[in-house]
Amino acid sequence: MECDELSKASAMASATYHSNSKARLISAVTEDVLGGTLTESYTYNYPGEIVSHITSYAHGTVTDALSITYDYDIRGRVVESVSTLSLGGST
Repeated sequence: MECDELSKASAMASATYHSNSKARLISAVTEDVLGGTLTESYTYNYPGEIVSHITSYAHGTVTDALSITYDYDIRGRVVESVSTLSLGGST
């Protein structure tokens, strides 16, 4: 199992992470050895719950993206999530 994890890690060229003032991850950008870029971004509400999560992969002029938004009740439970998938959009 450790060999599988190592081979996955060696297939990535670089990764950059950004966090906000509350140490919450707001973006992660990973570039693979084939020239593609995987980008993940997060937005949070005041209590720290994830309000949106966008994952996109761009290679050349084509970008695929998955966007998920979340709504919470007063107790912080997810009451609704909406997903949008966009395949092959030009950048």
